[in-house]
Amino acid sequence: MQNKLLLKTLFEVFGIGFGLNLVWENLQAPLYAGFTNFSHHFWMCFVASIGDAFAIATFYFIIAALRKDILWFKKNKMANFALTAGFGAVTAFGIEYFALASGKWYYLSSMPLLPFTSIGLMPFLQLLVLTPVTFYLTNLILESK
Repeated sequence: MQNKLLLKTLFEVFGIGFGLNLVWENLQAPLYAGFTNFSHHFWMCFVASIGDAFAIATFYFIIAALRKDILWFKKNKMANFALTAGFGAVTAFGIEYFALASGKWYYLSSMPLLPFTSIGLMPFLQLLVLTPVTFYLTNLILESK
């Protein structure tokens, strides 16, 4: 029973995380250098969203292992919101920092930046916001079934 619930929860977390990030990635794509149109960049956004969903699924496993509870997101909701937002913020900052430093991508001047950094505000907010939203929506969906 636990394995079935774990797989169901993981499927929901991954699917919701992927869907939310796919929308966000496509909406922020025009803020990156080299953007030409949505159809041309959709597959890059699609692949990036898979990576984002894997990151969120990894956060799920780490917290579940530490708390020894596969439904940890159902309890202490404000603490979990802060914890998952923190995981998202640190991960997003790291991804952006290393991608910019390695020249993997560049921003247009229209990309707002985090104060005192060269990190884009929109990609930073992406995992900071969408990680806790993913767990919130996962909880709603699991409760409705």
